[in-house]
Amino acid sequence: EEENDITRRLEEQSLEPSMFDDTPDEEVMEKLQKLEAFLGGHQTELGKLQKSLEKLLAQEHESSLVLSELKSTPAHMAVYKQTGPVIIAQDHKEARHNVGKRLTFIRAEKKRAQAKIKELQKEFVKAGEKYEILRRRASAMRQVAEAGAQPSNR
Repeated sequence: EEENDITRRLEEQSLEPSMFDDTPDEEVMEKLQKLEAFLGGHQTELGKLQKSLEKLLAQEHESSLVLSELKSTPAHMAVYKQTGPVIIAQDHKEARHNVGKRLTFIRAEKKRAQAKIKELQKEFVKAGEKYEILRRRASAMRQVAEAGAQPSNR
């Protein structure tokens, strides 16, 4: 009767009883370890991308402020840019053009980073779901093994 109960629970979880031995299958455990490593790597990569995105957002904000300042100043006004430890005079029109190009580049990088983050998050969710299924399978295997190892009360 106890075996029937276990079989019923396994069927409810969409796990076939025939796939269980006395101990969790090495293949299932190996897949779990690989998924853990995969999830850990993805989490690290996501963290790096999010930090990169934060920097891009700060650069975009700063460049937008500089561009708005350049647009609000007369074209004959002197503009300087810092190159390393040196401050160099720059043509007003050239400065506006350079800042505009920088903003375009930053926005393209921001868009690319956001798309990559979204892609990695989808992969992370899929891998997490697979991990949870395998974890349940391993747990069910252990329960079957433990139930088979207990002496019957007949």
